Amino acid sequence: MDLDNLSASTSNPWKVGFVGSTPDFITIAVSGKWRTKDNLPTPESIFKKFPSSSDIKKITYDIKNLDVWDSGLLSFIIKLNKICKAQSIEVCTNGLTKNMLSLLTLAKAVPKRKIEKKLQPNSLLQRLGHASIEFYNSIEDMLGFIGLIAISFSKIFRRKVGFLREDLLYLIQDCSVNSLPIILLISFLIGLILAFIGAVQLQSFGAGIYVANLVAVGVTREMSPLMIAIIMTGRTGASYAAQLGSMQVNEEIDALKTTVISPIDFLVMPRILALTMMVPLLCLFGDVFGMLGGMIVSIKVLHISFNQYLVQTMSAITTVDIIVGLVKSIFFGLLVAIAGCYQGLNCGRNSDAVGRATTKAVVSGILAIIIADAFFEIILNTLKI
Repeated sequence: MDLDNLSASTSNPWKVGFVGSTPDFITIAVSGKWRTKDNLPTPESIFKKFPSSSDIKKITYDIKNLDVWDSGLLSFIIKLNKICKAQSIEVCTNGLTKNMLSLLTLAKAVPKRKIEKKLQPNSLLQRLGHASIEFYNSIEDMLGFIGLIAISFSKIFRRKVGFLREDLLYLIQDCSVNSLPIILLISFLIGLILAFIGAVQLQSFGAGIYVANLVAVGVTREMSPLMIAIIMTGRTGASYAAQLGSMQVNEEIDALKTTVISPIDFLVMPRILALTMMVPLLCLFGDVFGMLGGMIVSIKVLHISFNQYLVQTMSAITTVDIIVGLVKSIFFGLLVAIAGCYQGLNCGRNSDAVGRATTKAVVSGILAIIIADAFFEIILNTLKI
């Protein structure tokens, strides 16, 4: 049996024919133009045109008279093959070209992704309940992560270091020397801003000299550790999340687990140690440049001499102010490192998940810093420090 054209309209450029060599074997001859835009037939309609004999056990394809084709032909063949296999009809693809076979194999290699539709809660109470459950689960996971970090810290005290010394040195350089220019610039500008604000207010009372007190105390106790921590969150915390997230996507972390190497010991601990040790040092540099910015404003705007500003600054700040700033910076550095590493290790398995993890690391890091700073102020005020 040979049917030249099974299309509904003679204007269609494609043709389908059936050639029966044996009662149980037919050849499907496709010819003409098989492109998506050519109003191609559906596989179901072609299957209904099969010879009425119920003994068909095998089909093959003949493309000798095919002119041009694109993915429309491949989609047709794939769907028709599925229909035939569902009817226990064997499909032979020897008549197709190597390019077609390669594309068909590639199409089968990536299965269609199943997207689960999440049920959206209707009422406000349901939404609050779901949000509360997710928040509780995240807090539980974070506490477990902190517990693993504490165990890893204890291994260091027992001289069971699980990371490479070279990795630690590289991370120290990355979050100290490489971060120093932006830290110095921001600290200098913060000192300028504080001095300008203080100059406008204090000049009206004839107390312009106390700008030095404002800048010295404000920078050392509050602004320097807070701003440096926020800068390091956006720079280093996000970097940690992206690095570990990329390793999660590339299954490098799974490989470490397979070789019985703890990701906490090998990847997280050097990052936490590097950031916790270097943020206080950056804070000291920030203190100096913040006061330098305040000095420039005092000299140029308030016409205070260098010696007057220096003497007033030395009388304003105490060792306690510097220690308070350093203690804050240690905790802030710890929070930034934990937030970045946690989001990186809990990243998904695609590039989009890496971006989300990086964003979450920055947001959660800044939020943790602000909350911790508020607790510090409450404790310091209670202890009158």
